Amino acid sequence: MFMDGQQYACVAKNLADGYGTWWFPYLSDTWWKAGSGNFMEHPPLVYWLQAGFFKVLGDSMYTERIYSFCTAIVTAFLIHKTWKLLFIDRPEIAKMSALPIILWIIVPVNFWGYQHNIMENTMGVFTLLAVYLFLIGLNKNPVKNYVYLVLCGISISLAFLSKGPPGLFPLVVIGCYWMAYRNFRIGRMLLNSFFLLVVVMTFFLILTLIPAAYESLGFYVNERLLYRVEHEPTTGNHFSILLRLFMELLPALGFVVVSIIVSYTLKLKADKFLLFQREFLFFLLLGLAGSLPLMLTPVQRGFYLNPSWPFWGIALACLAAPFLKMIGDKALKWNKYDMNVKMLGGVMIFFSIGLTAANAGKARRDGEMLTDIHKIVEVVPERSIIVASPDFFDRWNTKFYLMRYGGISVDIENQRDYYLLDKGVQPYFNNYQKVNIETTLYDLYQRQEDLDQNP
Repeated sequence: MFMDGQQYACVAKNLADGYGTWWFPYLSDTWWKAGSGNFMEHPPLVYWLQAGFFKVLGDSMYTERIYSFCTAIVTAFLIHKTWKLLFIDRPEIAKMSALPIILWIIVPVNFWGYQHNIMENTMGVFTLLAVYLFLIGLNKNPVKNYVYLVLCGISISLAFLSKGPPGLFPLVVIGCYWMAYRNFRIGRMLLNSFFLLVVVMTFFLILTLIPAAYESLGFYVNERLLYRVEHEPTTGNHFSILLRLFMELLPALGFVVVSIIVSYTLKLKADKFLLFQREFLFFLLLGLAGSLPLMLTPVQRGFYLNPSWPFWGIALACLAAPFLKMIGDKALKWNKYDMNVKMLGGVMIFFSIGLTAANAGKARRDGEMLTDIHKIVEVVPERSIIVASPDFFDRWNTKFYLMRYGGISVDIENQRDYYLLDKGVQPYFNNYQKVNIETTLYDLYQRQEDLDQNP
């Protein structure tokens, strides 16, 4: 698994095992950053939620994957519900809710994110939920409208607690809706937007009344978030995220283009291209709101865009839906087509389950490393600290796997009971003896006096 995902799984598992607290999570005995031994790189909500899965499911390698899969299922369900709500007065389009789900999941980095347990999976649930709650509250009486705005604000706050400031972008949802639909006055838009902002500010004001929360979030913002933006850039070009955005959207854009080409090939009317222009514009603006602010910081990675993909998927589906509907009505016999789709879906599900079962327990990434790690944790006592050579300082995969599967921390300075080295490298200290286990990448040594005491 990608090292960030490993890291989060380690912290969640430790929390489930009683190591660390809700506001001051724990990664390892040798973690130290910005003057703290706690893991304060992000807000803690994802660890809390994932720790619940470890409590229920245990520490199988699939626990964090099941968690990520559940976030994908919830996101797909929310896309489905949002689409149904968006086209509640157009039942023939509302039943095409699989379309935005497909355009969302085929984004390569999005699919990759659900394989690798990134925090954006959880944040995306809450950002999409916030927009869905806002849409439910539309056209309700004023009391119900403000109730749903409160729920929307709480969801935005939870998105922040999942991965920080990027989760706040749904605060512009009312403005985006007003720009797309213009079906209420600007005064109402400004008032409701201010109310939504007050809800979020009140949420965090309440948190500041909890001393541990105040200290934890204050440390995160001042010592980690601001420091990372200023001192740990990942790109020298603020506009690089735009190229990544376009490249990742290519499969979904290609789907839309093919729908248009087929429609024209069948000589169907093209004047329905902007049939859903208001819906398209609303979700396009939300997609941009979730993507473009990343240009403000030099800390940019492709998967930071993941919470915006549901909105891009719905926006592009609004473009493709009229064409697909016309193609279905004009060129296909619906009943036969419907049956074929169901049969194809059944075959794909059967194939997916079979492929998953065939690959159960196999490591596609870091296979040899994981094999060695599992053998090492059988020898080294749980919750031990082992020493390794200094070049292990940046070997995050190795260190996180040791913590994930054995609760083992890695030190690079002090002598410990066990010594981990690359295969064939002789130990720097002379009071260690090689442990007789069959490994591929690493050799494990045990301190001599420990061997004398435990023959």
